[in-house]
Amino acid sequence: MKSENIKNVVFDVGNVIVRWSPIEIVNLTFGTLGDESKELATRIFQSETWLNINKGLLTEQQAKAQYQRHWASALRSATNCFTT
Repeated sequence: MKSENIKNVVFDVGNVIVRWSPIEIVNLTFGTLGDESKELATRIFQSETWLNINKGLLTEQQAKAQYQRHWASALRSATNCFTT
């Protein structure tokens, strides 16, 4: 196969290069614990918004706006999800 035929390269970084722990991310970002963390992690990381950002259909800015709009009370600090 010639290199000019390669259009995309996909790297699987979930627990391969970077540890992926949604509940721990929620704990550290929002200061929640236990069932509250589990529920919030599910609402964030299994949402249509999260799936669309992973597919490249949304920018970070668009995702932040959607999270703030849909879950403003639970995610007052949605901006923290995208700080580096």
